[in-house]
Amino acid sequence: MAQGWNGPRAVPALCAAALLLLVGCGGGGADPDGEERRGAEESPPAEKGSAGPDANAGEGGSDGNGDGNGDGDSNGDGNGDDDGEAIGELPDAYTFTPNPERVPTTAERARELTSGAQLEPDIWWPGLGPDDPYEVPGGWSVLADDCSWSSTGLPATVLDSFTRRYLLPESDAAGEVRATVTVSAHASEEDADAELDDALQESFRCPEQELGAGQRLSGLMAMEYPEEEVLNANASVFEMGEWTGPDAGPYTHLWVTSRIGTVTAAVAVRGGAGHDDNELTRMAAEGMARVLYAIELELT
Repeated sequence: MAQGWNGPRAVPALCAAALLLLVGCGGGGADPDGEERRGAEESPPAEKGSAGPDANAGEGGSDGNGDGNGDGDSNGDGNGDDDGEAIGELPDAYTFTPNPERVPTTAERARELTSGAQLEPDIWWPGLGPDDPYEVPGGWSVLADDCSWSSTGLPATVLDSFTRRYLLPESDAAGEVRATVTVSAHASEEDADAELDDALQESFRCPEQELGAGQRLSGLMAMEYPEEEVLNANASVFEMGEWTGPDAGPYTHLWVTSRIGTVTAAVAVRGGAGHDDNELTRMAAEGMARVLYAIELELT
């Protein structure tokens, strides 16, 4: 994939924070219980795009003695023994290889994977619950020449796509947050990579996008993470901008998609009043790390 940028602005600090969070969560260290393409918008006629470990890992040290000093040893004596890789140490590169017998080649197996790799709301984020509708199986959306999104059937190169939609209800202190997770199984790695390429081109072609029902995205910027810095997927793309509704906004829009073999995962988060960008970035990064780990389990 060719790296792509949209707009003359410099990369904001938020992009850098998202990068550090995402690549700092190797799939192999995820909580096994944790277990659209885009589309964290408020029930638009068409979702935008196709229908892990905790990101705190490593912040307090990973030496196995629980004191948060990060000595690098796993025997609890704090001597920093160097006989083997330290617990929680990140790999130098992403080396996961899917089991060929587990890679989807039929729509039935693809549905098993795309639904099986989804996140439970309470595992992903405190207070998060299902939105309505909660699950959108088999959906896909396309961006037209006029920069508006519409629903369509699955392309011939996509075996299946499955989306879950989430809602963090408003409270006395902050407004609601909406999020989506989409897992898609493609016919080939080239087809999966094309989804990420399309995302880069869409932000460049349409920095302002119409979602329907009075909703729109604006100021969109997208980038591809350098391959050597992505440690829990084969490739990842990040997009940010602003969401505006008929009576709300603008609020921060974040979207990240990653590829493992022939499978892509997309996490979108749309903020609300009282939620800062660091919180939303962390939410997106934790969700992506968890779903990538779930995909690895499905492919093992």
